[in-house]
Amino acid sequence: EEYLPLNDLFRVIADELGVAPPWIRVPMSPMLALAWACEQVCVPLGIEPPLHRRRVSFFQNDRAFSVEKAKLLLDFQPRVSLREGIQRTIHWYQENGWL
Repeated sequence: EEYLPLNDLFRVIADELGVAPPWIRVPMSPMLALAWACEQVCVPLGIEPPLHRRRVSFFQNDRAFSVEKAKLLLDFQPRVSLREGIQRTIHWYQENGWL
């Protein structure tokens, strides 16, 4: 139900993991150029590029959505807070060996 900008979301996730949040900030245009170069080199060689423009653009787009319409029309009520959802997600990743 609550919206956090990505940087704030990263801080909450880092806090739940007990690690320091990311501190390196890289400008978007060099990262997009690097992703483009990865695609140009890797794709013709049949290699999955480690970096894609679409992955980089994830950090460029706003992903805030309101739940007000779902509340009004569907009587939606979130069952967990953002922090609890992050905790559950971390736990799932740990149980499945991804963290």
